[in-house]
Amino acid sequence: MEEDSASGAETPQNSGGTASLAPVFEPILLQEYLDKLLPLLLGAEEKELDALWPIDENVKLLRKFANDTSVDAIYLSKILGM
Repeated sequence: MEEDSASGAETPQNSGGTASLAPVFEPILLQEYLDKLLPLLLGAEEKELDALWPIDENVKLLRKFANDTSVDAIYLSKILGM
């Protein structure tokens, strides 16, 4: 470990000289993909998609799916008659 002179914090050393960072996934990319896919698969209309994303719980689910390696799948369904 090497001490960062600016903060005094220790930083890990990498033998290759470059830091290894975990890939970051933006949930918005998944949302945009689903906006294109759902009309084809479920017959979702634009107004249904517009109503889907403002719901905070749905955005949280996308973030969890995108960033949590223990979540293997996300399931989508269309509820008819609503």
